[in-house]
Amino acid sequence: MVVVVFIILILTFQNYLPLSEGKEGFSFDLAINTAISFITDTNLQHYVGDQQLSITSQMVAITFTMFIAPASGIAAAFAFIRSFIRKNYGLGNFYVDLLELL
Repeated sequence: MVVVVFIILILTFQNYLPLSEGKEGFSFDLAINTAISFITDTNLQHYVGDQQLSITSQMVAITFTMFIAPASGIAAAFAFIRSFIRKNYGLGNFYVDLLELL
């Protein structure tokens, strides 16, 4: 939820960020849609990326979530697979698995 709120704020107030190139911020509903779609790794886009996103928004919001969403999914999958391999130790530690992928 913290990442979703962070992305919504970046997309909504992108005209106040550095390298905004005069691009206006997203409307609140479009920012929510974009944040949730990139967090869930569906990457649904209802905007023209190069015309409506500033460079900062592309680097910080979109690229960040395109990396974190699959990395957390892979970490959860590794923890799930480890539960079948090591039956006495449980699922494992999600935080350790995520840091190993990074």
